[in-house]
Amino acid sequence: MMPHDRFFTENDLAEGSLVSLADEELHHLTRVMRAKCGDLVECFNGKGKLAKAQVQKNLKELLVEHVSFQAPPLNPLEICQALVRPAKLELILEKGVELGMSRLSVFRGDGSEKVNISENQKKRFQKIIVNACKQSGQLWLPKLEEIKSLEAFQGSEKRLFFGDTASDALRFEDVWKKQVPKKGAVFFVGPEKGFSSREEKVLSDLGATGVKLSELILRTETAPIAAMSLMGHWG
Repeated sequence: MMPHDRFFTENDLAEGSLVSLADEELHHLTRVMRAKCGDLVECFNGKGKLAKAQVQKNLKELLVEHVSFQAPPLNPLEICQALVRPAKLELILEKGVELGMSRLSVFRGDGSEKVNISENQKKRFQKIIVNACKQSGQLWLPKLEEIKSLEAFQGSEKRLFFGDTASDALRFEDVWKKQVPKKGAVFFVGPEKGFSSREEKVLSDLGATGVKLSELILRTETAPIAAMSLMGHWG
């Protein structure tokens, strides 16, 4: 269950410092939790720091009493997803972050749905990321980015995989266990229709290996969740 007393702040967290909360977090503190002066809460800054802090008399500031730090993951796990409708993207973000995803890159693929993401939707995505961090206890705020195309992807030093819908595609587990471990992994997910032959060539040139996640056919919003679960389990 999400900790009701954990809040996100963009302030640096240092012992003895006063930090403020953004409007939405402040509303939750004062109107939902009905916090009082002297109450202890937790706050994190999305950069590895978690603090115990005391609510101040004005109910708008927190006095940081103790700070702990969690190093970033040694092997960050990422998803590179073909653009889908916002509702599907929200699900991918929420569950991906809860499973330890460090970055979600979104690209407009050859077979992607014709969708435009508004600024309001981007703000909602960030809220979902923050809430999923609270839910899961993740202290590093995952990144959400848009890339113009697969060709623009950068990260060839990592282990790269993509969902292959061919009946003779190799099982993901078999490929993962045979490969030499690297610092980080990225799983590419295509649209509902799958990757085009051109995109598969691009992925191959990037050094990505086509794999099968399941014997069943997965929706484009299910595949990244399955991939994150497997990669997180195998480490």
